[in-house]
Amino acid sequence: MDEEEIDLSFLDNIDYSDDLEENTETFDITGLRYHCTVHDCGKIVGIVKPEPSNVHDPRAQAVYRNDGKLLGYIPRTQLDWYEDFNEENVPCPFVGEIEVDGRGWLIAEIKVIIPSSREYVKVEIEDELL
Repeated sequence: MDEEEIDLSFLDNIDYSDDLEENTETFDITGLRYHCTVHDCGKIVGIVKPEPSNVHDPRAQAVYRNDGKLLGYIPRTQLDWYEDFNEENVPCPFVGEIEVDGRGWLIAEIKVIIPSSREYVKVEIEDELL
C-alpha cells in the first residue's frame, strides 16, 4: 500500500499535549471477525479511543481505522497494560497490519502512539508504513 493512499488527516483531530511522554507500545486487536473480512487485510492506521458507554465493558478501548470503520477492541487481557501505558486515557493514533493466520483467522497487531506532538506521531506512522 502506498503512503499516498492512506489518509492521515484524522491526526489533525487528535488533542496533542506537551505534558505527555513520547511513547509507543504494541497491542493486539480482538473482535476482528465481527467487524472485518479478508478485504480489510493489509496495513492500517487509525485511532484507539475509550468507549465508556460500551455495555459489555465500560473500560473498552475501541480501535477505529482512519476511515471511521470499527475494527475491534484492545483485548480485555491487555486492558491493564493499556491503561498503564495510556494513563491519561486519551485517544491515540496507531499503525499496524491485519493478516490471516495459518488457521484462516484474521489477526492484527498495532503500534499505539501517545500523542505528545503532532510531528512525532506523523514520523512514527510514516516510518511504519514505509
